Parts: sequence; C-alpha cells; structure tokens
Amino acid sequence: MQKNLALWLNRAVNALPRPMRRFLLDRLVPGALKRRLAATAKAVVDLRSGARMVVSPLFHGGFLGTGAEDYEVERRAALLRLLPEGGCLWDIGANVGIFSLDAAAARRARVLMVEPEENNLACLRQSLEENPGLSLELRQLAVGREPGRMTFDRRGGAFSGRLVGAGERSVGETVEVEVATLDGLRAGGAARPDLVKIDVEGGEGAVLAGGPQLLSQDRPILFVELHWNHGDGAGEALGLLTDGGYRFEDDQGAPLSPDEVAEGQIDFVVAIPELDEAEAET
Repeated sequence: MQKNLALWLNRAVNALPRPMRRFLLDRLVPGALKRRLAATAKAVVDLRSGARMVVSPLFHGGFLGTGAEDYEVERRAALLRLLPEGGCLWDIGANVGIFSLDAAAARRARVLMVEPEENNLACLRQSLEENPGLSLELRQLAVGREPGRMTFDRRGGAFSGRLVGAGERSVGETVEVEVATLDGLRAGGAARPDLVKIDVEGGEGAVLAGGPQLLSQDRPILFVELHWNHGDGAGEALGLLTDGGYRFEDDQGAPLSPDEVAEGQIDFVVAIPELDEAEAET
C-alpha cells in the first residue's frame, strides 16, 4: 500500500513543471510523510550489469520499469570503458548508486560511495545487503572545500540536495552534515582512485579545491557534472582542472576545449590527466 502511494505521488509530482515539482516536494508535502514513505516503501531494480539497486518509489520512481536501462546510458558506458578491470571508483554524490553498482558488478571495481542525503542513504544501505559479493563501501558524508560540518539543503529529498554556505539561501528542509575533503579521504586510508565521479549540484568547484594532492599526485580520471545554474562552482571546477593539467572530453571521447565548455555551459565533462614528459617517455 505504502509503496503504491509513494509511486503514485512520484508520478503525480513528475507530471508537473519542474519549479512546481520543487515547490510541492519542498513546501507542501509534510516532511514526516516524506520520511515515512521513503523509509518504508522500497523497490529493487535489476540492472543489466548484474547488480541489484534499491530505490524509493517516492523519490526514484523514474528508475522503475525500464527507467534504469535508459538512465544516462552514454555516461555509464563511458565510465565502464575508462575504469580498468578491478580498479577503484570514488562516487562523490552517489545518489542511489547506479554508477557505483555498475562499476562494482561489470568491472569488479572497488567502489567508495559518498552520500549525505538520508533518503538516498537508506536505499544505498539496502543495496549493500542486496549485493554481498560486490566490493562496495558507503560513507555518510558530503565532500567540500574544508572538513567540518555544514548545512545541507535537501531540496525535495533525493536528486538535488546540496551544501549551502553562509549567506546562501536554502529552499528545502535543511540538516547539518559531516563534510570531508578529497585529500582527507585519501589521507584517511581510502584506496587510490582510478576514476572519481563528482555530482554535487554546484559544489564541484569546492570538491576539487579540497583535493590538490589527489589531483597532482594520484591523477585520477574525473567525471564531473557542471551545474552552471548554481553560482561559481562550475567555473571554479573548470579552472582548477585546466590549471591542474587536465584535458576534457565528452562521454563519447570527443575532445572539448575549456572555452567550449564554458561558453556552451556544457553540463558534463570527462577530465583526463595529461602526461608529463617523464610519464610520456615511459
């Protein structure tokens, strides 16, 4: 009953224009009802990679049916193409883990999933139970410029939550969350990543600013979602990667110049570390 109610509410809300959807979920649907439905109503989606992904019909109803098969197909294929067999993926802003689960199942990768949002965390915890043979680690954290605690704006509760700094306006329910940095994760014992996926709703610049050693020493490939509508984060991310010796591609492997990305406000890039002379000779 609760699963059907959650799915019905998801479909009804998604039939509305995006601004109205945000207003409805953020302002009109009681937080207690959202939390109850999110906690008790779950569905399991079988991915083509062989993994099983747990979702909330209230917040992730788009993954049901054939939705997961159609979700960001090119980007998921690019990740599997660029991630070495048995490699390591860091998924920063994992949501319900579709990229992580694909990588762990299809590439036998070791995966670190980082996610602060409770509705997504509840699904990820159950996905760990559904996939006992996969190498998945989950940490309840946000990632930012500095370690500490910050305000997290849940903004509807699943796909669009983000950290908000002092003076920034929140539009949804807010909670305090623990924040780590990329360099802090590495110093704390996280395995060297071959690929880092970053999807943090405008915080991508802050995430990369917190990882100078990771970018200069470990040199992972980066999948970066660029949210040009959320302040300066996208531009900062582009600048840090350009200055750090990264070149850019789209998810098909076609090259992109920094100017093309900025002027076109392209919302996703693959950042590939350039080889220095010593590496090129070897």
